[in-house]
Amino acid sequence: MPTTTTELGLTKPATTEQYDVNVFNTNMDIVNEHVAGKGGDLASASTISLPATLDGHLIDITGTTGVTAISTEPEGLEVIFQFDGVVTLTHHATSLDLGGSNITTVAGDYLGFLSRGGGNWGLSFFQPAGTHHLTQTLSNKTLSGPTVSGTMTSSSATLSGTWTSSSLVIGNGSGLPLTLTTSGVDKGLIVASTAAGANGPRIELFHDSPSPANSDLLARFAFTGNDSGGGKQLYGYSTMKIIDVTAGGEDSEWEFHTVLAGADNNAVRITKDGALMADLAGSGSAAQVDLFDEFDDAPLARSFRLREPEAMEIFERYGLIEHAPGHAGGWMRNIGAIQDFTLDAVYQLHQRLDKLEARVA
Repeated sequence: MPTTTTELGLTKPATTEQYDVNVFNTNMDIVNEHVAGKGGDLASASTISLPATLDGHLIDITGTTGVTAISTEPEGLEVIFQFDGVVTLTHHATSLDLGGSNITTVAGDYLGFLSRGGGNWGLSFFQPAGTHHLTQTLSNKTLSGPTVSGTMTSSSATLSGTWTSSSLVIGNGSGLPLTLTTSGVDKGLIVASTAAGANGPRIELFHDSPSPANSDLLARFAFTGNDSGGGKQLYGYSTMKIIDVTAGGEDSEWEFHTVLAGADNNAVRITKDGALMADLAGSGSAAQVDLFDEFDDAPLARSFRLREPEAMEIFERYGLIEHAPGHAGGWMRNIGAIQDFTLDAVYQLHQRLDKLEARVA
């Protein structure tokens, strides 16, 4: 009595029977379909279950359900899956060995799998139809000389050595996504350019706001440190502020803030016109300081005032200073007059010393 093979369902005549040509032809048709034919479609599932009798090694996988395993088959059996859509296959070192990376297919991808027996399969080949996506999950692993292209997603990563990227985007737009930590002295961030041109590297802080408005802060360089209680404190920052956002007529000003008695102090400000505003009196409010003209603020005069109040009147009488209530300290020095006065005083002092020396002689 004939028997049937387990995998292909081939008919095997008993040793006491005569061989039937029709049975032989049927067996050959089954083998032909098994080796070269296309099998029926299978829906993607967590475990793809192959039919008990394969009608072909090439199988279309429909649907988008993720795959983590393939049914148990004899060792050495090979199948080819053609995926009709986006399906994520999850790597497992034993049961579904994809070479260390998860694979997300696109429509038309061909993946070959070779059974290792016991429900374990390995990827035998991969023929992508389009953009191929590999997802590698790394946890506490060290990569030696890696090349990463596309998007690398990580909630926390430690990078050491040399990383090269033509376009590196870090963060999702919220919080402070990038932290560079060093324990060395005078160690930090270096931006180097090997270009032979006249311009060196450029650092651009882009506030890509869909609705820019006056008084917007474009960016801020903050200087923080610990206080005596071990708490993190902001000790100063520099920021660029939009004064007028009108296209073609934009204005801005640059502010430098310090901390005064534990509070924010706008110590120095450069206005859109280039005027320097400074808090010379330590009052917490910046006032204009005129640079590179005949007058300047009068810190020297203020120091004299502390020792001799009448000095201010004397200096003003000789034109060395000028009362200016709108400026820091309330006084401005007449630089030209001070220079002339000083030179004349030195000359007269020299003349008097010469006369005194002649009398003594």
